[in-house]
Amino acid sequence: MILSICTVSNNTSVCISDGSSSTLSEVKSENPNHCEELIPIVEDLLMKEDKSLADIHQVRVNVGPGNLTSIRIGLTVANLYGQFLGAEVVGVSSFHCISSFCKKSKKNIIVAFNIRNNNYAFAIFNGKDQKMIDYNLLISREEFDQINKNEFKLLTDSSADSYLIESNFHIVEINAEMISKLDFSDIQHLLQKEIPLKPINDYSYVVNK
Repeated sequence: MILSICTVSNNTSVCISDGSSSTLSEVKSENPNHCEELIPIVEDLLMKEDKSLADIHQVRVNVGPGNLTSIRIGLTVANLYGQFLGAEVVGVSSFHCISSFCKKSKKNIIVAFNIRNNNYAFAIFNGKDQKMIDYNLLISREEFDQINKNEFKLLTDSSADSYLIESNFHIVEINAEMISKLDFSDIQHLLQKEIPLKPINDYSYVVNK
């Protein structure tokens, strides 16, 4: 069984899946409260599905971009579960979570995140097969503005600032079920498998609304 964890935004979500089906549990909040919510959500979900921690063979967790403090909470829990259960722990990016939302696109895809000080992180995906073509974890607004975005399908998350919204980026809410459905055979970049997992970079930060 796979346990997936997502704490990159204000919401806390976990998902358990067996390859053929998945069950999502999510607490939506205006302010992040992952420290108090995450482990009880995991325990409640396992109990409802008549499963136990011993059934988990893999733990997946979002490593960002996102709120750095929130990400670290998810990573800490995932790393601990991995060590305690002897389960494989895998870190996946927010880029791949959001790109998976768009199964097929005539245009290539840009997934972008607002990070601090008028900087952004983005990744470009092939619209046909969602494979990553390029990425940049830290780019200024001025540099990012040089990209002709009319050539792409534009996706972002709930941290989107006015610049991304006015640039017609479509907002996608990231959750743990997206992580559980990712096919790792298609992911060539930014996948982490060495414990302890770490945030994708020190700029994985967004301002809480």
